This record gives sequence, C-alpha cells and structure tokens, in this order.
Amino acid sequence: MIIRVKITRPENRNYFDVTDGEIVHVDLDDYAAGVLAGEVYASWPAETLKAQAVAARSFGVAKARQRMNQTYDVDDTSSYQAFKPYNIRKEYTQAAMETAGEILVYDGEVALVKYCASNGGRTVSGSKPYLPEQDDPWDAVANKGRNGHGIGMSQWGAKVMGDAEFSYNEILAFYYPGTEIVQASIIGTDILDAWLNYLDANIGRSVYVYGAQGQKATEVGDVEAWIDRRSQTTEAAMRAWGYYQEKEAAIGAENIRFFDCSGLAMYFFQNLAGISENDASANTLYGGCEPVAREDLCPGDFVFIDTNGRKSHVGYVGRNGKIIEARGSGYGVEANDFSKRPWTHFGRHKWLKDAIEKSNIAPPADELETPDVDVKRLQVYLLSADIDALPISGVDGIYGSETDNAVCSLIQRLESVREEFGYGDT
Repeated sequence: MIIRVKITRPENRNYFDVTDGEIVHVDLDDYAAGVLAGEVYASWPAETLKAQAVAARSFGVAKARQRMNQTYDVDDTSSYQAFKPYNIRKEYTQAAMETAGEILVYDGEVALVKYCASNGGRTVSGSKPYLPEQDDPWDAVANKGRNGHGIGMSQWGAKVMGDAEFSYNEILAFYYPGTEIVQASIIGTDILDAWLNYLDANIGRSVYVYGAQGQKATEVGDVEAWIDRRSQTTEAAMRAWGYYQEKEAAIGAENIRFFDCSGLAMYFFQNLAGISENDASANTLYGGCEPVAREDLCPGDFVFIDTNGRKSHVGYVGRNGKIIEARGSGYGVEANDFSKRPWTHFGRHKWLKDAIEKSNIAPPADELETPDVDVKRLQVYLLSADIDALPISGVDGIYGSETDNAVCSLIQRLESVREEFGYGDT
C-alpha cells in the first residue's frame, strides 16, 4: 500500500529532491520507518519500536481511507505524524520489517490511533472506544509528567513496558483495548490473496459454534457455558465442547477461534476487511453472489447447500480447489475434497468478483469433479426411500433439479437421524 505524503520539511525536500508542498508516494512500511525516525529514539527497546511502527502504520492507513478524495493522505509534520526518513536508523527499519504490513482494526474499521509523549500516569479519553481513560502505571514509572494530549499510547509508557519485556502486541493491547492486529493488505487491492491466506490460516485452529463469528476462546469467559448458550441443541453443545477440549489440549485456548459456516466469512469481510457493515447468513451470502457453473469455480468462490429453497450451509474454494468450511458441531474449519459434501449451488461474491476475475488463477479441474454417478440407479434408490420423491422425472436417468432436491432432502433426513443419536456434522 502507498501513502501520499505532502512534503514541507526542508530536510525532506532535500531527501526526496522535491519542492515545498509536493506530494511523494511512500510504501507503507517505509512510511512507518520514517515515522519512527521522527517520533521515538532508536535506543529504545525493540518491542516498543514495533508497537510504534504498528501505530504509525494504522494512523497512516486510517487517514488514507478518510482522505481518499483529497490530494494527499498526510503531511510530514506532527499535525499528522512526524515523518523524517532522512533520519532512519537500522533499528527503525528492523522494527518496520518485523511488523511488515501490520495495522490495528476495531470492529471492522482501521483504528485511527492517537499517541503522545507522556500522559502523566493516566490516559485521556478519546472519541473512540479503543481510546479510553485509564490509569497508566507504566507512564507513571517513566515520571515524565503530562507531555501532549494524553490520548492513546504514551511513548514513554511503551518504553517502560518494553524495558519490562512486554511484547509489542501486549503494549498495543494495553493502550488500544479491543483492537486487533491485521495485515493492511486486507484493506487494499490484495483482497483475494488476503482472503485465501485467512482461510488457510484458520484450518485446524477453530471450533464450530452456532452463530459464532471469530470470537477468541480467551475472550468469551466460561467457554463451556458460552458454547451451551449458543448451541441449538444439548447434543450440539456437547459435541462442540468435546471438540474444543481436544483443540485446547493440542494448540492452547489462545490459538482457538469460534465460527459457524457463514461466520467464517463474515469475520473476515466485516471485522477484518471492513467491507460489510452487517452480519450475513449463508442464505444472505448467496444473495450477494453471481451464480457460476461448477466447472468455472475459482479460488475464493463460494459453494452452498440448498435445503428446501434456502441456502443452509456455505463453504469456500481454497487455493488448491479444496473446499474450506466450518463444518459443524464437533468439528472446526476443515479443507475437504469437493465430493465430501453435496454442494448444490455455486457463486462468485460481489466483494471478490473483480479480484477473482483479474487473478487468472483457477484450481485443477479434477479437484472439483465428483465421481461419475449412475443416475438411474440413484433415482431407484431415492424412490425406495420415498415413493413420492420424483413425481415428475421418475427414473429418467437425468440428474435434474428434482433429483438434486430429492438427494438434498434425503441427506437432511439422515442428518436429523444422526443428530438425534448424538452424531453428525451439525
């Protein structure tokens, strides 16, 4: 991502060889290093410098989004952030490299973070929930007195936290509670790549809970009670709790998030990318899709299961043609062959359509093929299960919508039976 910087400092004019007021285009990570050079000391702890790098990047991206119709995003003065690329040291470059692309988001929006030199031991409330008024024992230890507006991160407080061996994540979490670190590429033009990376990153690191949308296991309080409240049946809650205990033992609670099938998408598009303002069910997600043929599916596309005219489950085509889905109670996010589920409808969502069609990437065709089916034999089987299953087509050997609906109806009935006896995927 590029930040448009209006140059006013004489040293910066010389550095970029431009005139006063000229606009230069600076890579986001280079911009962060330049802000470090203008805001903090190179001798400070590495974790403090990294926290400042993420804060600087977040402010720059937030301003870029606010001012996209203006001629520049920021200038090089402390009216925005002090930007002094001519003063960059290796410590600043290292901090920017080790946090490359990272920014803070809150509730789906890029956090317009604020910071000051020192707050005198207590932060001042800002205009956002992530800028609260609170005691700051770290700034109090620094004992520098109030120096600046007092909102957000105290740079001297962050320095003391770094000295105490807190990580930059912990520093940022203290000063900007409720925010989350994400890659800025999610916000820009690399939306497809970010989406596919996100899907891959959640395989094997999550637990299905009905209605869940990316909540961390460490943030929901009593996990067993939380799962029980959200689950639709006692059996589903028991399966989810059992699977959670397995994952907790394997990877730790701090590495687990909760999703349902549509929540897996909505945490990305609503909370991380900020593309959607509202939550969406599988059926609503289908409404935002342009239908595509199965053979035309590409990485990033959506696949659905239709139950009685309503899309009841959604999965997503991964990089290798596998379908990534939050499978159901007793499971988590998995990558499965296309034939694992009876996917009935396929779509390219408006949020990804342009990126997919410009990407020129597609999975191998055979990854999306299902085994050949003797349709007449299948229809005979369907009629043996329900004599009224195929009132129009009968055993005609054509896999049309009536046969497909009969297959889906049978699967739904079988799943209900499995759930009744404490098994199944939902």
